[in-house]
Amino acid sequence: MKNEVYLKIHGMSWKIVSSSPEIAVKLSKDFHLYKQSISGADQSLTLLLSGIDQKKKSDISLKGEVTVRRNYKKKSAIIFCEDSDRLHEVAYLYILSVLGKYLDTLGFHRIHASAVGVEDNAFLFVGASGMGKSHLSYLLPMESLADDMIFINKEGVCLPMLHRRGFNKSVSKEISLENSYSLQRLEYGEKVLSPITSMCSYPSYKLKALYFLKEGDWIGLRKSSFFMRLKYLFTYVFIGIGTPQMFKFFWEPGLKDFFVKFKITYSRFVTMLKLCFFAKGFTLTTNKSSEVVKFMECQLFESKPEHKTRSMVTLKGH
Repeated sequence: MKNEVYLKIHGMSWKIVSSSPEIAVKLSKDFHLYKQSISGADQSLTLLLSGIDQKKKSDISLKGEVTVRRNYKKKSAIIFCEDSDRLHEVAYLYILSVLGKYLDTLGFHRIHASAVGVEDNAFLFVGASGMGKSHLSYLLPMESLADDMIFINKEGVCLPMLHRRGFNKSVSKEISLENSYSLQRLEYGEKVLSPITSMCSYPSYKLKALYFLKEGDWIGLRKSSFFMRLKYLFTYVFIGIGTPQMFKFFWEPGLKDFFVKFKITYSRFVTMLKLCFFAKGFTLTTNKSSEVVKFMECQLFESKPEHKTRSMVTLKGH
């Protein structure tokens, strides 16, 4: 097998070897801006487009289709699957899960959000899948820092995450996507994926504001209550619902890892509370139309919107 991909993402280096040239190409697209030509790596991952001959008790089985065999001491894993889409999807999730835990130990925690940057300031859009976060980060005329996951610490420092973008099929027809391809996901249906191709200007950004997306039949913006911030940050920072990671890859056996997880839990809790009390938070009511992008462009650039919205507030001091 010579289908090798080398990556370096936020200080963690990877060597990925695949029996399928197609999967190697797709992973290269997923992490286009993190590709390296290095030979050494902190983590190694082998992808086999085949079934497993003999399972071990310690193997991780996913939906009966995928088997993951990890070696925690050597920081390596082998993933077996006969389906190309499944193998690609689980490999992608494995990389982000291991990376997420590594950054957790450094005090940077993933949040299910898209993000844009203005100079070295970050504006995050937080909310459930399907609320239009990817749409906003893609169409707003600013630096794109993240599509659906960004890392943040208790001081409000954000690390961009420039992996692939994901759009629902209906949305992808409305916008022009380069080098896109379709993936039928294990649990969440089909999504159209497209690599991010532009590097950020800064290695890290300072959080300027959080926008919590709430569905409605109109477009509006108001300051969020403490309980709204707590609800969203508990869901998307402390628990991390919606981020492309898997709990089975976060969990490791042994007493040492128990204390690591305790430390991570405490750090996430502190980060959540600090963001609740000190970060600027706004509730963005969205009807998921293209007008939301125009509305937010006006807000972020401190200009007055040309259209009227119910309960609209123009925010100053950004």
